[in-house]
Amino acid sequence: MAAHAWPYYTAARLLLATRGRLPWKLQHFLDDAHRLGILRQVGPLYQFRHARLQEHLARTVHVPGPRNPSSSPDLQRGPASLR
Repeated sequence: MAAHAWPYYTAARLLLATRGRLPWKLQHFLDDAHRLGILRQVGPLYQFRHARLQEHLARTVHVPGPRNPSSSPDLQRGPASLR
């Protein structure tokens, strides 16, 4: 059963990495965080040492989307050479 989960894990990891939601080299990141004392390892699992840090990192952050070109007067006019 566990062998069937690997493709889903790999696909999710790659998708999240391309969206900037996860480091590309996840294992290096986890090992480094463990070495720095941010994570503790319990068997094959990593856990945050501090619940407040985990809560802070889990919060949803509003990231503004791309600007609407019609809202910027400079973009409405276009390049000077086309005027």
